[in-house]
Amino acid sequence: MPIESLTAAERALATSSSAQTVHVTAPVTAPVTAPVTAPVTAPTPPLGTTRTVYTASDGTTFTDQGAYATYSAGLATTAAAKLTTDNATALAKQAKADADALAQGIKDTAAANLKISNDNAFIMLKSTLSDYGIDPTGAISAGILAMQQKNYDAQTIQNLMQDPASSKSTDPAIAALGNAWNTRFPGNAAREAAGLSPLSPAEYIATEKSYQSIMQSAGLPRGFYTGIASMGRLIGDDVAPTELQDRVNTAAKSIANADPFYTSTLQNYYGLNSSQMIAHALDPNAALPLIQREVAAATFGAAGALQGLNVDKNTANQYAVLGVTQSQAQQGFQSIAQALPAEQKLAQIYGNTANQFGTAADQQGNLTAATFGGEGGAAAANKLKKLQAQEVNAFSGSSGADKNTLNQGTTASF
Repeated sequence: MPIESLTAAERALATSSSAQTVHVTAPVTAPVTAPVTAPVTAPTPPLGTTRTVYTASDGTTFTDQGAYATYSAGLATTAAAKLTTDNATALAKQAKADADALAQGIKDTAAANLKISNDNAFIMLKSTLSDYGIDPTGAISAGILAMQQKNYDAQTIQNLMQDPASSKSTDPAIAALGNAWNTRFPGNAAREAAGLSPLSPAEYIATEKSYQSIMQSAGLPRGFYTGIASMGRLIGDDVAPTELQDRVNTAAKSIANADPFYTSTLQNYYGLNSSQMIAHALDPNAALPLIQREVAAATFGAAGALQGLNVDKNTANQYAVLGVTQSQAQQGFQSIAQALPAEQKLAQIYGNTANQFGTAADQQGNLTAATFGGEGGAAAANKLKKLQAQEVNAFSGSSGADKNTLNQGTTASF
């Protein structure tokens, strides 16, 4: 409207308003976010008035309350939809995790049950085969189980197991089973190599038992041709039990009818009795080491008896195998006999079955092991030193007579 048409009062007011800054918030156009309705710029309010500004949750401002309400409702709908989607995603992830955990649990349980089943099957199989004399080491049972796990049927396993060529198979499971079988039944591999038919497991084991019975009846040294390898050589050479019996009888007659000087020389050189002489006649190379070991064991035990010490057969055989000579045995047991009373007295004071020193009865074994060495020798020597240290500690500061009396003849032995 032209200012000239205003009244004098209105012109004065208009002139005054145009000279002042009216603090009115400028309208702001908010960004449009689908599906929210874009805010509508409100008309400029009359000069001299103040507008109310509405701020939405995302920071968008409005001066129109209706537009603000519509926009806020849109934001709430969008947020609710997003929350529903997030919740659904989280639930889906959790459900998948639960399903995976359940599946893994079922798998682990099945694997554990399979292992238990396999272990039980192995134990049962090994026990059964061992009772029949087929699998004393368990190697054959382990091979059979490995083949079963690779889905070989029973007939195939049996055929492969008894085939000497299986030991050369490129399949590790077949080769392992073949080697285990050939180790237990070495005579069959030798028979096939010689063009002979292999014996069935039942025939093979029955032949072994016959061999053992013949050897035991003749009183031959323990271990003489009764091992798996030795009997395997007889079976591989197609020696029937009746033939072996004839050989033993012939050897016995040869010893009975032999030159007395020959038999007396065998007895003087090796201390052989008649049964040992029969073994020597059958196979000197096989019999002599066994006979010499028996003689060495007897010599070892005799050296202990000479000092009034009782040495059991197992201990004597142990040190005979280690090669302890008669001279070494005699010197060793002389030292042991001197040290034993003091060690037993210390053990009575400080030792018991629950501690490292042992009882008085254990001290001969400790002294024997510490003196002659072998397995457990170092540990036995250490026990004796600790036992002696107990005495030294207990009498620390007391008269030397007490310590010397108890320790006399012990320290220098070790």
